[in-house]
Amino acid sequence: MRHNLAMSFPLGSLSGSGGSTAEGPDSASASGTSLWPFAWQRRGLGLVLGAALWLLCALALWSHHAGDPGFSTSGAHGPLHNRVGVVGSWLSDLGYFVLGYSLWWVMLVAARQWLAALAARLRAATPGVPAEPPHWSQRLPFWLGLGLLLAASTSLEWTRLYGLEARLPGPAGGVLGHTLGSLSMHFLGFAGSGVFWIACLVVALPLTLQFSWMSVAEAIGERIDGLRERRQERREIEEDQRLG
Repeated sequence: MRHNLAMSFPLGSLSGSGGSTAEGPDSASASGTSLWPFAWQRRGLGLVLGAALWLLCALALWSHHAGDPGFSTSGAHGPLHNRVGVVGSWLSDLGYFVLGYSLWWVMLVAARQWLAALAARLRAATPGVPAEPPHWSQRLPFWLGLGLLLAASTSLEWTRLYGLEARLPGPAGGVLGHTLGSLSMHFLGFAGSGVFWIACLVVALPLTLQFSWMSVAEAIGERIDGLRERRQERREIEEDQRLG
């Protein structure tokens, strides 16, 4: 019986080509090739739409004008200055009102995530490379880091960069910075709140942008060592030339 079961499978099924007539999601995932073109097209379309949405948001924030209508103002009833129209003026006004100029952290993080998604899709399009979405527990540090990054940046903007209020629809750092910054100033004082939020910013950046401060320090150290070694080599060559 054992011998008959072993011989009942065609030899072509072992190599994933020819001879196999089994259908279904299990066989498709086992071969690793039949569903990849459709998945690449579907997910590639999402990447294209994501890039277009990011560009529209960046253009709306860049061309924000205080005279345009938005969430916090009815505008100057003149021609629109925002390059994305009414939607862009409302989006930029609401974003700056809530987060201030710290909103650009969201744009930077979104660009970083888009590049990571693109790299993951390119790896997934390679035959034999499994594509498994990360578990929610693996994404939790990222979201915690993003929240801490926005809290620290908006608070520092409200307590240190209050001169930006003339360009914003609300307070510097937005509503979030005004709330958290005033609380930190009340309990920690001016210097203490600055040290606290800078420390939070240092902790949040590697969690959100997915890098290591140790790797950055090692890269800087290697660069300094390389410059020192090249300078020493130049000195030795010049000394040898001088001595003939």
